[in-house]
Amino acid sequence: MDKKTSDYPGIIPAGMLETGEKLIYAGRPQKFYFLFRPTLINLVLLAGGIALLTTQNRVKFCGVILISAAVIFFLIHLLRWQKTIYGFTDRRLFNHRGVIAKDIY
Repeated sequence: MDKKTSDYPGIIPAGMLETGEKLIYAGRPQKFYFLFRPTLINLVLLAGGIALLTTQNRVKFCGVILISAAVIFFLIHLLRWQKTIYGFTDRRLFNHRGVIAKDIY
């Protein structure tokens, strides 16, 4: 009986392949295209946050909130990129994505 193996360790979760199934390709989307729009949004949030930090004391708190939101927003999208896998085997195509809830197509 064939053992479940993967030539792409760390990308394919254990147990995703069926017994005897051969993995042909596994990969993630290109980071540039996946993170381009979130990076633009982050630049706007960071610019607004820095602009607010240079004003009066009461408004500086809003600047800190904007900068924190930009960092959290980017980390969420980076985690989404890391948890998205495309691949195909000799039997099927799959799209595995999700951080908390896993979607496998």
